[in-house]
Amino acid sequence: MKPHAIVTFSESFSRLMRLTHRARAQVGSYQGIDFTGVVVIGQLMRTGPMRASDIAGCTGTDPAIITRQTHVLQELGLVDRVADPSDGRARLLTITSLGEQTFLDHAKIKENFFAKIFAEWSQSDLHKFSELFERLLTDFETQLNASATRSHKSYQHQEK
Repeated sequence: MKPHAIVTFSESFSRLMRLTHRARAQVGSYQGIDFTGVVVIGQLMRTGPMRASDIAGCTGTDPAIITRQTHVLQELGLVDRVADPSDGRARLLTITSLGEQTFLDHAKIKENFFAKIFAEWSQSDLHKFSELFERLLTDFETQLNASATRSHKSYQHQEK
């Protein structure tokens, strides 16, 4: 039998996923850029120029989706493609100044959204929650990566 806390958390997590889906529709999209586009410009803000395939790997997003989004972002003037100095045949995505401003504007909207959610929380509670939530995300990502590795190995074994 599973511990009650695990069952309760599992149900709450499912609710969080449903709410996250709604929030992505309300807050995740911004000025005609869908959630994935926001993720792309955010990744470029954090890391600087990258290949689209590397963005896909960092964000856990299908490369075809990243490619489609980069075309949209380029048409909107939010990213540019430049030659990769280490491999002239490859292209890097870079964020433009308009892309940077768009990202910063979206970040403010997101921060205001969460500020309203946490308005009644004490700083201490918010700090504890943030630490525990970060721990959850790290462990969640580790488990997903381990599961993907096991699935990949199992698939390879089945092919032989």
